[in-house]
Amino acid sequence: MKVIKKIALLLTCLLFALFTCAISTNCSSNNDNTPEELPESIVGALDVANPAHVNWYGRTYQNTGEQGVYFNNTISGFELRFTGTALEAEIYASATCYIVVYLDGVNYPEFCHRLKLNSGTHSYTLASGLVNKLHTVKVLRSTENTEANKTRLISLSIDGTFYVPPTKPERKIEFYGASSISGHGSIGQPGAAYSIDNSCGAHTMGHYAAYRLGAQINVMSASGWGLGVGTVKSIPAVSDKYSNTDTKLWDFNLYEPDVTLLNLGYNDCKQLGTKGTPVYEQNKQVFKENLKQFIELIRSRHPNTYIYITCGIYQDSYEEEAYTFNTEVLNEMQSVGIQRVKVLRFSPMTSSESGANNHPGWTAHKRMGKSISDNIAQELGWNIIME
Repeated sequence: MKVIKKIALLLTCLLFALFTCAISTNCSSNNDNTPEELPESIVGALDVANPAHVNWYGRTYQNTGEQGVYFNNTISGFELRFTGTALEAEIYASATCYIVVYLDGVNYPEFCHRLKLNSGTHSYTLASGLVNKLHTVKVLRSTENTEANKTRLISLSIDGTFYVPPTKPERKIEFYGASSISGHGSIGQPGAAYSIDNSCGAHTMGHYAAYRLGAQINVMSASGWGLGVGTVKSIPAVSDKYSNTDTKLWDFNLYEPDVTLLNLGYNDCKQLGTKGTPVYEQNKQVFKENLKQFIELIRSRHPNTYIYITCGIYQDSYEEEAYTFNTEVLNEMQSVGIQRVKVLRFSPMTSSESGANNHPGWTAHKRMGKSISDNIAQELGWNIIME
């Protein structure tokens, strides 16, 4: 067993070394691709809004009269292929935020290159010093929408040739959630205060589950939001928008998820009031009715999607109440014939797994993401693509 672990560690280190070399400025620049290995090249200027030129992930859109494409949600972004040694991007951000850059299919979260975007429109080097051959670069937004409500890719430039992007994965997952799904504090240390520097949407259970399953992921999340109990802002109420701060309507025909996951309700349970009081009972019913209506709404939009209600990140009374209400709603819906809905309860995070601001850290996210992907694989008959 120790030998196997040592081999796995050596392979991991080798992969990381290759990735580091790829983004450094010290690698060689020989062209290793023969013409027959290359995909179809893009004729003329690259159009970042053209899906035949660039793959887009998440709820993204183009405004009439504006150049470029908005990618405002956690883990939304773009993917492209090219030959050359460097990649530059012109990007607008409404406030300081982060993106992550993946190179040549190495999509494991720990191997991403995080890049800070400044407020306004600026040019950024996404990769440099590359070997002059065919490369795939994927860029995803790391910071949640509530910190910078808009990011827009305006243009891309290289010192080589653009090629058609790779085929997007057929499997599709959608996630609605609050702070944990947004990556709040996910790369921070226990006891640290929250900041955008220690928070990363790529280091989350949802993104890790999608990575293991080889699936696309579409995320709508916002810290502090939930089902709309009391003063909690409602994700279901804005679920038809491009993001929780956008007014544009999302076209649900653009993305048909095989699986839809909800991680909502914890913030609502903090608003219930004292048990045994009329206010508590009223808020409990609001919680259950809002959850039920949201599940019915999701099923009306996507009749074949498998719906997971997830909970149990924390070990406290709020999570216990959320689990109880979720289970009651599930039982009520199943009693009237609604199928393909499941409650998935995590083992709560331990103190050693905590990230910043008492939110789950990367270790907890990986464990919960494994639980999600293992469950999906079992229910849908999918195989695990990556470990």
